[in-house]
Amino acid sequence: GKRFDDQLELISADIHEGSMLVVDGQSRLINGDKLDVVK
Repeated sequence: GKRFDDQLELISADIHEGSMLVVDGQSRLINGDKLDVVK
């Protein structure tokens, strides 16, 4: 998607309301990594 200042447009049929997303540091993740959910 497109970036708008501090916002990012995300287009995906797999993402639904309530889905949890990694929005910072995702390039450093490896399968099986444990994450802390921060809102």
